[in-house]
Amino acid sequence: SGSGAGAVGVRLDLAEIVRCLGCARDVKVTDGSVTVTSVVTDSREAVAGSLFVCIAGERVDGHDYAARAVEQGAVAVLASRPLEGLSVPVLLVQDTVRALGAVAALWRGKSSARVVGITGSAGKTTVKELLAHVLSRRGKTACNALNLNNQVGMPLCMLKTDGDEDFWVFEAGISHEGDMDELGAILQPDLALILNVGAAHTEGLGERGVAWHKSRLLAHLAPEGQALVSADYDDLVREARAVFGDVLFFTASGRPLSYRAAYAGCSDGVHGQYRLWLDGRPCDVIAPFRGDYGTENCIAVAAAAHMLGLTAEEIAAGFADAQLPPQRRQFPPQRLAPGREERRQHLGILPSLLAGLNLPQAKPYIPQRRDPPSHRQLVLAVITIAGGGINGCRGQQANLVIVAQHADADPGQLGKFSDFQHCFVLTDLFWLCTNTE
Repeated sequence: SGSGAGAVGVRLDLAEIVRCLGCARDVKVTDGSVTVTSVVTDSREAVAGSLFVCIAGERVDGHDYAARAVEQGAVAVLASRPLEGLSVPVLLVQDTVRALGAVAALWRGKSSARVVGITGSAGKTTVKELLAHVLSRRGKTACNALNLNNQVGMPLCMLKTDGDEDFWVFEAGISHEGDMDELGAILQPDLALILNVGAAHTEGLGERGVAWHKSRLLAHLAPEGQALVSADYDDLVREARAVFGDVLFFTASGRPLSYRAAYAGCSDGVHGQYRLWLDGRPCDVIAPFRGDYGTENCIAVAAAAHMLGLTAEEIAAGFADAQLPPQRRQFPPQRLAPGREERRQHLGILPSLLAGLNLPQAKPYIPQRRDPPSHRQLVLAVITIAGGGINGCRGQQANLVIVAQHADADPGQLGKFSDFQHCFVLTDLFWLCTNTE
């Protein structure tokens, strides 16, 4: 997605792509003879000028659709195995996903944009959308669509930019060792922003810890690049400094830093008021969300925009007319009954939430179909706490019901959970839980 006007779409010489991928020995293309104007992995999206990238997935192999892409106008095919009978050049590589990243990095090198790379365990997409909106007050801006932030989604989004933007804002999401090094090498950010670290999606990251993996983004800064990192996570501070010596920090927890913020309340039930300090100077903003947890998002966005040259007035104006995309808005009624996949994503952040609540031996429980309909409608998780100790509960066992409910909703809703020993409505939790890894 983007804003502004000017050039339209990627424009790469196929001969240059061939050289970039090391295919010049096998593919002969004259300089300037073929221009790639789009890069796609779905044959249905192929048009005249497309480079079709064959990706072999668990259920579908893109190589089987190369001929269809060529029929629709693709001017070249990127493949990891030989393909016969095609009328266009086939660029044969060992790994088409890595090659896609290399093509995106080639395009990034030709762009005049100042590139922001964002990562963190929660809130990346919200921060990305809000920062892109704020920056668009200064110049043409592009960002990844939704949360397309892996080794396929992020390069494809980069290759949908025009190249003449003033700013690119891209989020990077990881789930396995080495992911951040791959994404960072593609993005080469001028400003790397690490929002936070938590326990979401850590299964494939090995023993080094989330902070170590997130901090790898700083190893891929562009020349004279800057790093902006939250100071509120000790392991993140340590790992970030180990990678890049000159880190700027922000805080949402009251530390005496030049970039800091505090929640100032909510006047209309929807928009939050936040007091920010940008390089030590106060700046008040109104955000399209509310609650203490939004403080981190606000100061991250404002600090990044300030480091990129925007004034406090521009930043406040950008916040004032910002809207979260539909899947990030607070408490939409149709989202009060999350499906199985959404429920799985919501639960991804629960370890971090539970750690903050200091609940001993907490084990999440996903409501089952046999549960009453009222529970399935609103309950995100029921957590059985062994040993009691919740806000003075003395029982040997208690159930903590995590409810996706607007803080201002009818308190009579709690009656639906009367068969549970204890029920807690965690304010704004639903919005928070949609911001996962």
